[in-house]
Amino acid sequence: MEYGDHAVLDELFDVIKGWDREKRSVYLRIILEKGDEETFERLKEKIGDELYEHLLGSAAERRDRPVEIVRMLTHFRIPETCGVVLDILKGMDPDDENYGTVLELFASLSEIWAAEAGRYMERDEANLLPLVRACRMTGVKVGEAALLRHFLTAPVEVKREIVMNVPAVVEGSGCSIIKEALKDTDGHIKGFAVDAVGNLKLTNLKEDIVRILREDFHDVRVKALRALIRLDPAMAVEMIADFVNGGSVDDKKVYLASTGLIDGQRNLPFITRLLKDEDEGVRRSTIGVLGGFVDDENYMELLEDTLMGDEIPHEVLKVVKDKRLKRFKERLVGIFTDESRGMWTRYYALSALGAFEDPALFDIFVKGLGDDNGLITIGCIRALADLNDERAVDHIRPYLISSNDDIRSAAEMVVSRTQNA
Repeated sequence: MEYGDHAVLDELFDVIKGWDREKRSVYLRIILEKGDEETFERLKEKIGDELYEHLLGSAAERRDRPVEIVRMLTHFRIPETCGVVLDILKGMDPDDENYGTVLELFASLSEIWAAEAGRYMERDEANLLPLVRACRMTGVKVGEAALLRHFLTAPVEVKREIVMNVPAVVEGSGCSIIKEALKDTDGHIKGFAVDAVGNLKLTNLKEDIVRILREDFHDVRVKALRALIRLDPAMAVEMIADFVNGGSVDDKKVYLASTGLIDGQRNLPFITRLLKDEDEGVRRSTIGVLGGFVDDENYMELLEDTLMGDEIPHEVLKVVKDKRLKRFKERLVGIFTDESRGMWTRYYALSALGAFEDPALFDIFVKGLGDDNGLITIGCIRALADLNDERAVDHIRPYLISSNDDIRSAAEMVVSRTQNA
């Protein structure tokens, strides 16, 4: 039978009407599986009620094909369809590969369910997660009082979804929900709420932010300091001074995680002090922060002072590499070629030199190939390869027969890449 033949289809539909429900269902399934969009529209036109009833049955029975069924159901843009699709979403794992598609199809019905979103939430707590996500996708907003009521009793994952999307889904400021979320024991919920306070500049919740900043999980405290910087920069700097001058190790690391929101000149006295902190972890974290201010000569001088010391923290070498600070090339060459230094210090210096891709370093890398440490040899092979100098292959080729598997593999990769270029 050709499904594109309207006359044949019309005749078939007339016959189907006379069959019992079970037999009709079997044939409708076959037609829907074999037909196309035009066939579906024809079915809807001829036997719409029968078709919808069949799809409702399929939705309950065939959970293995939710996307196909929901896509067909959305052609019937009525409230009952919204309820059915929500039921399907309730039965799906949010991590299911089809969940997002079904959610988008539900969202496409927003003009049907938007006015009744609150009622759907009241009907079943399991509707909350897909409804909140669909509201975010479509811009539909729910009354703050109603959403607060659901938030207070909802499971953790739903609470997270609500507070994470407060500005997008709440009709109102969302302040009452955020205030409750700031008291939650779940770190993610509290963290999302802190973010919202800062982003929405809810100054009336500043005291809550200060409370959290003084004592909470590290990640939440970092968010709290960033929020306070947005709400009250002067107060934030005062608290930072307390952290730096007399705070705990965690206090100092909370500050260091927030330096990007403060200008270089305000940060400078704090950074300078922490570079000499008694805690090694704080000192290393502080060095990592210097890379965010390399346009400021004051910070470049701090980097230089750190590089000139007898003990070279690996963090400073990583900053030089990441920021391609070629002004320190000669110092790095000195560190790399000093065989009395630790292997990892030399390797990080070599890695930074390699990042410069400076042809003038060719001979330095060639000499490094003969190092007693295999890791240094591998680093020099890679550094030479990145120079794109044809001479490099002649120096690397002897290592194709190295007894060290890692060295041999690195050499093979470079030679092969060169030959295929």
